Amino acid sequence: MTTHRHPGHGPGRRRTAPTPPPAETADVYLVAGGDLVAVFTDADAAAVQHTVMTGANLDTITRRISAHEWPRVRARLQATNPDLTIVDAWAGDDQ
Repeated sequence: MTTHRHPGHGPGRRRTAPTPPPAETADVYLVAGGDLVAVFTDADAAAVQHTVMTGANLDTITRRISAHEWPRVRARLQATNPDLTIVDAWAGDDQ
């Protein structure tokens, strides 16, 4: 936790503000439709992708998974669907 001093409080009073979880424990948002899977850390970006894919008349699904699960899920998707395009927007790469 990060400690901050706030105006109006005595010098001995401290309040703590939670820090975000480490990236490896955060959630990612998976959007899949057709031959494309896209993964985002931002729920709004995932919602936009879902809207676009639905507008393209794709049967689209979304899932929220933990970031530490994603490498295992990605490997399984690639092994079972070699023609699948995976856009890993949260890690900054495309495959």
